[in-house]
Formats: sequence, C-alpha cells, structure tokens
Amino acid sequence: MTGRQKDEARRQARRTEWEQSQKQEARKRAAAHAKESFDKFSESRIYRAAMVLDSVYKYIFIGAGLLMALGPMVMHVIEEPVPDEEFSVFSIILPFIIGAAFLYGIWYFLFNLEE
Repeated sequence: MTGRQKDEARRQARRTEWEQSQKQEARKRAAAHAKESFDKFSESRIYRAAMVLDSVYKYIFIGAGLLMALGPMVMHVIEEPVPDEEFSVFSIILPFIIGAAFLYGIWYFLFNLEE
C-alpha cells in the first residue's frame, strides 16, 4: 500500500467517524426537541380535552360491553314469553359470551396495557 492510499484510508476512517458522531449529535438534538415539544403540547387545552375524552370513551365501551353481556338476560326476565315461540338457551348464552369477550378485550387493551 502506498503512502497516498494510506492517507486516503485514514481520511476515510476519520470521515466515517465524524459522520457517526454527527448522526449521534443530531439524534440527541432531535430527542431533546421531541421531549420539549411533547411537554409543551401536554400542557395545552387540546391535549387535556383529548385525555378527558379518552377516559370517557373507556367507560362508554365498558357500558356497551355490559349491555351486550347482560342485556339479553335482563330482557328475557322482563318480557313476557310469546306463546308460539319456544325458548332457546343459546339466545341468552351466546350474547353473554360475546359480551364477556368484548369486556375482557376492553379491560385488557384499555386498562391493562396503560403505558
């Protein structure tokens, strides 16, 4: 390897090292800016309103799940039986299972996976 090739290899190594350090510095600046922007945004009225709506929606979904799970049973107890219609247990059990699965999903994804 000639002297010129050695110089070129050293120059290339320094350039690569410089590029890596510049990328690292840029990442640090970007992370600091993102944190500052989020902190500023989290103090805004729109962020607080979104958080309130998020909490309200969670409880609306819980209510919908309870209605799905318990509604058919309650309606069966409240309504008088139709004389020509025969009773099917699946008309109560299947909606209850679906509603219970929905409630479990709501609990798991909205309450258990809080970050």
